[in-house]
Amino acid sequence: MFNTTNSLSCEINICQNNGQCFLFNSSINNFTCICTRCYTDSFCQTEKYSQNLWYMGISDDKRFSNYQIIERIIGLIISIISLICNCLALQIFVCSKTIRITNLGIYLIILSLSCLIISILRGIFISIVIFNNPIQLGNVYFIFQCATIRLFASSIICCLFWLLLYIAVERILLAYSFVNLNDSRKRSIISCILLFIIIPTLTFSIIFFGSKKGNTSTDFCRLNFTSKGYIFYSIFRWFNYLIAPIASLISCICILHNLIQHRLYLTTHSETLASSVKLIISNHQDFFMVPLVFTLCIMPYFILTQIVTCSSADNFIVGKLTTIFQLLSDLALIIPFLTTVLPSKLYMEHFWEISHVGRFLIYIKTKLCTHNTSIKD
Repeated sequence: MFNTTNSLSCEINICQNNGQCFLFNSSINNFTCICTRCYTDSFCQTEKYSQNLWYMGISDDKRFSNYQIIERIIGLIISIISLICNCLALQIFVCSKTIRITNLGIYLIILSLSCLIISILRGIFISIVIFNNPIQLGNVYFIFQCATIRLFASSIICCLFWLLLYIAVERILLAYSFVNLNDSRKRSIISCILLFIIIPTLTFSIIFFGSKKGNTSTDFCRLNFTSKGYIFYSIFRWFNYLIAPIASLISCICILHNLIQHRLYLTTHSETLASSVKLIISNHQDFFMVPLVFTLCIMPYFILTQIVTCSSADNFIVGKLTTIFQLLSDLALIIPFLTTVLPSKLYMEHFWEISHVGRFLIYIKTKLCTHNTSIKD
């Protein structure tokens, strides 16, 4: 740490990016620049972190404040709810033979399982931060954060976008009779295996070859990229966060067009196009809602990370937006149950009739009704 007690401030500040200039022994040639947390080098002319590490500009007093603890507790509650919801969704898709023997069922099972894994990792990570001081945890904390959240979980989140596209494409193939519902599951299994090999491999390759070479594993885990490495990293993230949702939207439009044409062919001409669209979306909201809600939950935080820089991160508004958007992205993990299972009469029937939890709840309800009846008698 530089001691400023035996030094003088420079008459002309030659340090860049809000750095502070100090002189030794009043010598103009013997100076030192005290840089802000986002810049380094002799004149503070070099950015210390790549764009993806904008959060390093947040001061420690704001990063570990009491408000942050409350926000992490809310995040932990969301993770627990997400864990329960995905367990229920996974149980429905696995227990129902009519669902799991289809290619669409395989995609739904992998989607729920992926969200379940991320929920568990998020819950463990937040619990560690709540009950321990991250500064005191040292390298163990940062390595765990690197391995789980920044590498593994971020790769799975990218896979979720493509899984939603897989589901949409499968619906198109079924709607236009290119495939049958009970076709071999080889297509979906191979597609999922390739997806979960390609996306993590590309992620690790970009990180390994594009990161600045540090002296410790903590430096590597920070994912501090070179200029070229960050370009490839940005292209990869934009490709996953933009191309896949747009393709899913186009797929939804194609399916909606097919359903409208089919309904107009079967119904009388008295029904308007607007009423047909409204009715179709209402009856098939378990399909149309999933990619829309998932994208709306994930994209705000992603866009914020592309706009905010290290210099502008230590800001009250940025801090609050970061918290809100992060919690919103955590809510996206509940989607497989809230937007796929609950709106669907078919899936809910499977829940009450086939799943262990559903049958247990019916058993409890029956016992309570019997007990109340006996009390009245």
